[in-house]
Amino acid sequence: MTAPLFVYNTTANSTWVEYDVEYEMAPNRIMEIQARFIPIILVAIPANLGIIAIILSTKTLRTKAFFLGVLSISVFDLCNGMFVLPMSLEHQLHWNEWPHGESVCIIFQVIAISKTYMSALMTTVLCFERLLAKLQSVATIDGQKVTTLSRVLIALPWCIGILVCVPLIMMNREDMSNHFTHDEYCLFVLENDFHLSILVMYLIPLGLLVLVPIAMMVVYKYKKSDWNRLSAETVEPEAVSLYMSTLCAWIVSLVYVAKYVPLTVVITLFIMCARGNSECPLHSTYENAHTISLLSSAVTPFLWIITVEIRAILTSLIARINKRLIGTVTPPDGQMNTLSFRSLQNKASSDDTVTLS
Repeated sequence: MTAPLFVYNTTANSTWVEYDVEYEMAPNRIMEIQARFIPIILVAIPANLGIIAIILSTKTLRTKAFFLGVLSISVFDLCNGMFVLPMSLEHQLHWNEWPHGESVCIIFQVIAISKTYMSALMTTVLCFERLLAKLQSVATIDGQKVTTLSRVLIALPWCIGILVCVPLIMMNREDMSNHFTHDEYCLFVLENDFHLSILVMYLIPLGLLVLVPIAMMVVYKYKKSDWNRLSAETVEPEAVSLYMSTLCAWIVSLVYVAKYVPLTVVITLFIMCARGNSECPLHSTYENAHTISLLSSAVTPFLWIITVEIRAILTSLIARINKRLIGTVTPPDGQMNTLSFRSLQNKASSDDTVTLS
């Protein structure tokens, strides 16, 4: 949610007020707003561009369903960092001006709001995809079927967004305009008849991100002895890669929940306040919760380094940069040290179980 403020009036059926007079923003307030947005923008754009470049330039990664999901989340975060956050910064610094028109306002708000849902759904899908991959590693399951199903799962959020949400937006464009102001402001107008929808949009994805990892952990604990055994067709590097990517998906989901729960709670309190069921939260409370939620676009790309593949590529890239800058020393045997995925992985124990230090 990028609207900088939820405010109220007693007329019509809305929860916002009009500003009849212009005001000059204090210098301290300008610096505070810039401090909330600019560091996140400066980190989110290069970090997500780096992850996208790594996946697209590596054939073994861009053909795997898991990394296609990572690519999708990175694209969501990149759009947030390149489009939503800069426009949010501009609009907050020039609160009584929106020079970009109605269409851009609708696109801006739709991307800002849908990013929460799409990222949460894709992260949930990644958890399911890792569970499928684990099933394939411990049981005799047709690999082609698992691969196809994994790709279908990864494509599901995109299909929902393109085939369902976009047509609905186009058909209800005029009605959506009633939820935004376009002459001087571009903000989300929380009408009373829209309260349930906004709660569903925030609570369901967060609920899934809490329940799915917990369910997976329960299954892993219940089937612990079976999960740790590898099937005859599974080699040790693949098992370590699977372990680390599953751990990465869990951590990403938990971090996402931790960053969006405060904002969801504050928005829920605003809705209860609009219905007269509770007191309204302070504006500073909303700003703090909103800032925490913005951090996801800057933090998530660094979590993908947990995966063996991306960590290996980054380490190899750093080694090449060091070689160009300071040179490398040739080992006595005349062979250069090279980085491989196996060099980043632990050895399997003698009883055919995967052990990770």
